[in-house]
Amino acid sequence: MEDSEASGDIVNILDEAGLKAEISKDIKERIWKKLIANCIMNTLSAIFKVKNGQLSKSPKLIKSIVKELVEVAEKEHFKFKEEETFDMVMEIIKQSAENKSSMLQDILKGKKTEIDFLNGKIVELAEKHKVDVPVNKALVDMIKFLESKD
Repeated sequence: MEDSEASGDIVNILDEAGLKAEISKDIKERIWKKLIANCIMNTLSAIFKVKNGQLSKSPKLIKSIVKELVEVAEKEHFKFKEEETFDMVMEIIKQSAENKSSMLQDILKGKKTEIDFLNGKIVELAEKHKVDVPVNKALVDMIKFLESKD
């Protein structure tokens, strides 16, 4: 059985179980897109303590984060257009409007978040490539503050 056949079989099994699945030709690009969305939605919803849909009220802030994320992604050899990336994030915000992000849930429960693996990783990559990401640094600091509150 070829890889594409096996992948198709797995997708069918997951679909039959009611789980949405699809085959991605470029998984690394897909992971970057998910990272970008999570760096925005998880972090901002946790800081503002709101469901995802409320984030649509902050397009300027979201654009400033997207700009930094796209710049770092480019240094990692991924080409994303700022406007398309912003539109993608806004669509995901709309689709998940009633969701409470995992980071928000962690903050509300007084638990440690995944900030080091999201915006923290962006800050780390930015330092490696000598890219200035002040907004992402501030977001990491804000989440670290919220994690330290008793």
